[in-house]
Amino acid sequence: MSERRSRRELDKAIRREPRDTALRVERGDYYRERGKLHYASALRDYGDAIRLDPDCAEAYFGRGLVYVREGRFSDAIRDYERATRLNSTLTHLDYAEAFYNKGNFHGSMREYDHAKKNYDKAIDINSEYIDAYSARGTLHGMKGEDNRALEDYNKAIDINPEHATAYLGRGSVYEVKFEYDSAIRDYSKAINIDPNFALAYYNRGIAYGSKNQYDRAILDFANAIEINPNYAESYNSMGLSYYRKGEYDLAIRNLDEAIKIDPCLTLAYNNRGCAYKDKGEYDCAIADYDKAISLTPDFTEAYNNRGLAYYGNGNYNQAIENYAKAISINPNHAYPYLNRGITYAILGDPDRTIGDLDDAVRLCPNYEADFIDRKFIAMDDSIELAIELLKSVVNSPRKSESDYYYTGVRSLFLNDLLSAEMCFMKARKLGDEFTAKIEQHLENLKNRK
Repeated sequence: MSERRSRRELDKAIRREPRDTALRVERGDYYRERGKLHYASALRDYGDAIRLDPDCAEAYFGRGLVYVREGRFSDAIRDYERATRLNSTLTHLDYAEAFYNKGNFHGSMREYDHAKKNYDKAIDINSEYIDAYSARGTLHGMKGEDNRALEDYNKAIDINPEHATAYLGRGSVYEVKFEYDSAIRDYSKAINIDPNFALAYYNRGIAYGSKNQYDRAILDFANAIEINPNYAESYNSMGLSYYRKGEYDLAIRNLDEAIKIDPCLTLAYNNRGCAYKDKGEYDCAIADYDKAISLTPDFTEAYNNRGLAYYGNGNYNQAIENYAKAISINPNHAYPYLNRGITYAILGDPDRTIGDLDDAVRLCPNYEADFIDRKFIAMDDSIELAIELLKSVVNSPRKSESDYYYTGVRSLFLNDLLSAEMCFMKARKLGDEFTAKIEQHLENLKNRK
């Protein structure tokens, strides 16, 4: 292979052969390799070569490489695609960066299919491109393609076992899959690699919280805040952890800090409202839920929680209005039905009570676990209240379809699955008023056996 010619030699050659495109490309390469102070000269030579020969693949290829280094990724890709159409043997790892950054751009615009195509191309050019694997893994995770996401993160980790971001991404997938121990291991590995990785501490705190290990979660949120004192989400999550421990004043203190940093953080207002509600400070709670709803008008949980606060201060009609709004936003959310049913019970409306309790238990077949979660229940002993109400309604000796049906619902609340199934089967034989609901209950029971 011949040695590169000097610029003086190339200048002299071009003066002799001013229409020789290869010489123009060679001098463009010379300038490109000498860095950004010479990029304008390189672009001029590549442009001259293209004007002399519009099918000069090497000129497009070289110019595209300059565009990559200038951050003009769309221009770079356009030149790369033209060059490789003209000469498929041309390749350079720098072009992987162009496709990777173009993928990031499409991702930021939520154009995920376009983003993936660009990450795919980046990986085709550079099969060791760790950031492209991680970015594509994130994309798969956002689309719910957990196994494909894990494949990409695993590949990134295989290439570089010290890549903290890949462990963070893989941990996030495990967390979505409810594999919290695996998630925590990956977040811990990311932290070992990069002790200043605030997001890894934050994510690990969330995973610990999901395991009800609130003290560990709080410690991780505190570490994240130490690294990034303006980490509003971490203050919010730390406040929520204190709330779940029943330490409402500490919860409020941290949620105050979250709101001070980010006055538009909807979750912080909702969570602080819950702390005030459980302290019995219902007016403060309602004010926070009002703010959360003003920021996010379709926030189902905030309407449900505001209903609980109104219930707490005795404003039952306003409570019902809020539960109804939550149901209108998300008709498949069980808790507003349960809470509204209990409120109807207080108001002495058994028909509406039964209808709501029935909807709640149908929508949430794991009721005995989920309904006892204090985050969502209107008051202590609410399940017991529901059971007693059902007992008082189902007292007719007629043994009609509705009697058997509601006895079945009551049996569900008592976790007597066999009795529930027998009652629903008898109700189905006696009439068709409740057929659709019965079928849903029986399907839920079948799935729980």
